[in-house]
Amino acid sequence: MGLFLSFKPQAYTNPYSPMRPSTPTTYQRIITKLKLEDEFSIPVDMDKTAFLTLLKENIDEDTGPKFFESFNSKLKPYKGWVTPNGFKIKRTRRAFESNNEMARITGSVSSDFRQTVVTTHIGYPETTLKLIFWGLIASYGIILTIVLSGSLDHEPGLIPLIIVGHSLLIFGILYFILRYQVRTSTNKVRRFLENLLSKG
Repeated sequence: MGLFLSFKPQAYTNPYSPMRPSTPTTYQRIITKLKLEDEFSIPVDMDKTAFLTLLKENIDEDTGPKFFESFNSKLKPYKGWVTPNGFKIKRTRRAFESNNEMARITGSVSSDFRQTVVTTHIGYPETTLKLIFWGLIASYGIILTIVLSGSLDHEPGLIPLIIVGHSLLIFGILYFILRYQVRTSTNKVRRFLENLLSKG
């Protein structure tokens, strides 16, 4: 019990619920097809409590933004929280490194008489993606409406097409950035957990 007493439960909101409901929603199916999330499982040759203890010893507690965090070499690679059934972590900021700050890393740990399995999910909060999507739609919709309103008495010309083309370009760039962050974040956290287990 002493393992978890130092963590503040109000600092996070139930990140340890099951990774996916029994029936995925339409949104979740779309996100999966777009590869804006990833998940992997690692079998562990130790019981659940031992693994969570090892993980807690090798991450820093996330107490919020820190000044000059990027230049503090004493900080551990990841920071976050551990509970009796899972964890929520994120990459510690490093100078000159892509930190994938938007990607959320949550994990659940299941154990039976045969083995312990750590399942890690990397993705973005649904609210974040929806805010980005609808924010861009609203912005370009307003710009396009203003342009078309000013062109009612004249030939619209190429300006609306340029605006639409620009919006598609921005959406495309943003999509590939988010997808790249998920892929690189998955590779980093997998290496971290595998190295942790090899030393443990």
